[in-house]
Amino acid sequence: TGMSPAEVLETSGVEQLRGCESHALAAALANDAPSVLAVAAGVVLNAGDRDRIREAGHVVWLRARPETLIKRVVESSRAVRPWFANSMDAWIRDENKTRTPRYAEVADEVVDVDNRSPDEVVDAILAAGIEVRHSTPQPTPPAPDGPSVGAGGFLPGRFRAVVFDLDGLLVETETIWMEAKVRLFRAHGAEFTVDDHRAVFGTSEDYTARTFLRRFGLDEGHMSAIMEEYLGTASGIFAAGVATREGATQIIGALRGRVPLGLASNTRRELVDLILERAGLDGCLDAIATGDEARPKPGPDIYTLACTRLGVAPADAVAIEDSPTGVRAAKAAGMTCIAVPSDPGVDLSEADRVVPSLLDLLDPRTGNP
Repeated sequence: TGMSPAEVLETSGVEQLRGCESHALAAALANDAPSVLAVAAGVVLNAGDRDRIREAGHVVWLRARPETLIKRVVESSRAVRPWFANSMDAWIRDENKTRTPRYAEVADEVVDVDNRSPDEVVDAILAAGIEVRHSTPQPTPPAPDGPSVGAGGFLPGRFRAVVFDLDGLLVETETIWMEAKVRLFRAHGAEFTVDDHRAVFGTSEDYTARTFLRRFGLDEGHMSAIMEEYLGTASGIFAAGVATREGATQIIGALRGRVPLGLASNTRRELVDLILERAGLDGCLDAIATGDEARPKPGPDIYTLACTRLGVAPADAVAIEDSPTGVRAAKAAGMTCIAVPSDPGVDLSEADRVVPSLLDLLDPRTGNP
């Protein structure tokens, strides 16, 4: 066009700019010579361009935190970008949330560039190994008719994201919640039983509180006080530390960078953040949806919200759950669901697959999902 990207944007709009980027990408991919191609960051927003990138060669995602991107743009002499509108920081953070799952969709390798020099980034790329492909796209096998959830190899497959439950699935919090219930019941002169546990297993805060009120013989006027007492007791126990369940860190490590990872929990956000921090899992998930943001499980809303934040359709994502309530929620959202029981006495037959441990979703030979 003879114009800079900023000038194209200012004179013709964002669609024209994206069209120019797509045209440049197509022209570069038409070159049969061995090449290293750095694409415009925005081309991942176009589904056709993502297909071209994925089919044409080995794709390395140079991943950076928003803070790194903001610092680079501020320091760059070429940072004339009118599409930042009123807030560059906010624009970059919003775009990062939108683009992250799309970068993950096309990437063969992920190299984190934060606090690395260009030479160190190159070394990391070479250390990862590059699979050289012919520049002409090769035929790809047809997608399977149904979800690929057999032993091993369920990802990336046809699934574009994974959404985890939290309590009892990634972290050993069910014993903490149990202890909080025991203390609450004891304070109100009642004995907490296995039947009490299963009556509220995997359910919402409101449902749990109403169940407690009935057991204590109290009316709903005491609901807020009971829930505050219960959550306050649990928070105090969480603060002492939270253990991860078998296979949790391994499966997150194996999937991270290959597909977007989400969390869908009935627990309120402040407790979710505390649990993830105490378990050493904070920063490992690309999107979080909680019970104080959407209608709780067994309704589909929390899973639907998690998928929306990941930028994927529920039908293209797999949920991993440990409770019947969670399984019903995932299925109601239109997702494939794998169940990993935390309580051997519950029925998880509505799930598409049930495995004893998260480790059963990894190939023991390679550690890959």
